Amino acid sequence: MNEKQFIEQHLSDWQWLNLFLSNPKPTLSQINTFPKRYRLLCTQLATAQANGFSYALINKLNDLAIRGHAKLYRQRRRFSTVISDYLSLDLPQTVRREWRWILLATLLFLLSIFIGMLSVWLNWGWMEAFSLHDKLTELYEPSAHARIGEAREGADDVTMWGYYIFNNTAISLKALAGGILAGLLTVYIVIFNGIMLGISFAFTASQNWLMPTFFPFIITHAAFELSALIFAAAVGFALASALLFPKRMSRKDNLQRRVKELFPLLPAVILFDIIAAAIEAFFSPRLLPIVIKLSVGITVWLLLIAYFLWMGRTRRATLN
Repeated sequence: MNEKQFIEQHLSDWQWLNLFLSNPKPTLSQINTFPKRYRLLCTQLATAQANGFSYALINKLNDLAIRGHAKLYRQRRRFSTVISDYLSLDLPQTVRREWRWILLATLLFLLSIFIGMLSVWLNWGWMEAFSLHDKLTELYEPSAHARIGEAREGADDVTMWGYYIFNNTAISLKALAGGILAGLLTVYIVIFNGIMLGISFAFTASQNWLMPTFFPFIITHAAFELSALIFAAAVGFALASALLFPKRMSRKDNLQRRVKELFPLLPAVILFDIIAAAIEAFFSPRLLPIVIKLSVGITVWLLLIAYFLWMGRTRRATLN
C-alpha cells in the first residue's frame, strides 16, 4: 500500500478523531468509542513510520496521537494523579525506551572513572600540582571526616543542601544543554566528572580510606546524583544526534520531536539532584556505623535499579 492509498483508507478515522478532540462536550457514545479509535490511530502511526511515509503525514498523525493521549489519560486529572502517573509510568518507560543513550553515557562515565584511577597510579605527582591531595585528605581522612560530622549543625546542613542543589543541577544542566553544541560540552562534563571520581577512588584506596569514609559517605546520595548526570548526558547525546542526523526531517522538526520524547527525563534530572543534595547534606555526614550506611546505600541502589527495570510495564505500555 502506498501513501496515497493509506491516506484514502484511513482519512475518515482521522477526521473523526480530530472532531472528537475539538469537541468540548462529546456524546457518551463518542466517549465510549474513543479508546478503540485512539488505539487504531497508534497502529496507523506505527505503520506510517515503518513504511517511511512523508514527514508531513507522520507529524500530523503524531500530533493527533499526542492530543488523543492527553484526552485519554490527562484531562481533568488531579495534580496528585499527574505526579503518580509520571513516576509510575512516564519516567520508567522513557528510561527503558532511551536505553541506548543511557548506556552510552554510562559507558563513557565508567571509562572516565578508569582513566582517572589510572592517572593516579601512573603519575602521583600531578595531584600535588592541582592541590587534589590536600582537598581529598580534608574530605576523607578518617579523623578529619569525623570532625566535620561532629561540627555540623542544623543550619549548616540546610546551607550545604542549598549548595549541593546548586552544584548538582548546574553540572546536570550543562550536560543536558551540551546537546545543542553537538554534544561536545556533554562529553566534557561526563569525562571530567568521571575522571574526578576515578581520582577519588584511587587516592582513597591508596590511603586505605575506601571503607572507613569514602564509600559510606558517597554510596547513598551517589545513586541519585549519578543517575541525574547520566540521564542529563543521555538527553544531551540524543539531542546532539537529532541535530547532526535529522534524516528526512529538518533539524528543527527533528529536534522538536526528540524534545517531546525525552521530556520525562528532564524533571527527573532536577528531582534526583535535589534528593541527592538532601541525602548528602543531612544523612551522608552523620557519624553512623559503617554497616548502616552501606546497607542503606546498597538498598537505595537496588530499589532504584528495580524501579527503572520493572515499574510501568503492566499498564499503558502499548501506547508508548
